Amino acid sequence: MKELLTVIAAISIILGILGVLIVLADIRNGHRQRMPVMETVWPLTALWGSWAGVLIYFRFGRQHRPSPTDELMNMDMRPQRAVPPPSEEMPGMSDMKRTPGSTDNINTARPEWISVLHSTLHCGAGCVLADLLCELLFLFAPITIAGSTIAGLWTLEYILALILGIGFQYAAMQQMHRSPVGPTVKRALKADFLSLTAWQAGMYGWMALTLFVFFPDGLGRDTWTFWFMMQLAMFTGLAVSYPVNRWLLRIGLKHAM
Repeated sequence: MKELLTVIAAISIILGILGVLIVLADIRNGHRQRMPVMETVWPLTALWGSWAGVLIYFRFGRQHRPSPTDELMNMDMRPQRAVPPPSEEMPGMSDMKRTPGSTDNINTARPEWISVLHSTLHCGAGCVLADLLCELLFLFAPITIAGSTIAGLWTLEYILALILGIGFQYAAMQQMHRSPVGPTVKRALKADFLSLTAWQAGMYGWMALTLFVFFPDGLGRDTWTFWFMMQLAMFTGLAVSYPVNRWLLRIGLKHAM
């Protein structure tokens, strides 16, 4: 059973790495994202989502190659003012309006659940990157809190996830409409704090089961199985964060991606 799990884990991780290359190549081949920050989100999704992440990208995230007409329209869509007047509002902004208590800010050109999925994956990208960096760091320089390396690791991951996640949200907000840095950072924090916390809580829950229940004798970071468990932990983070993102979109604290 242990050997079978190792084989499954190795296949999943290798497919995840290949998925990153496939998604990056597809984006470079002309399928550029409407929001540049999503060109980082989708490769990270392929990394932890493995073959499923690649399928999600090609089914729900891939952008069509722009035609010459689209390129001219994109030039007109470049934001010039912090708050553009209604007559100059760029295409697509009408479905990103933040009206509390309504779903007007969810992209009506596609099902609501897909818009929520995009927003959740965007939120989770910062968490994924933070978790990956911290796990690699702890291979060489573990940090302890109250004598616990797990407490040290999860605290550092959470702090870094907030920083990176807010950075991803800030980039998306600035892409939509230019505004001063300070207020935009505050809005990004308000938009992503709960969803980031939910993602990390889901991830921690799965890893707690992994370390204390499934493998109580220990599971090294130098094993295929450990990183496969990390992949599964991200799916748990997605499941926990999804309803939170849906709620934040509906009350207008987040925008559709």
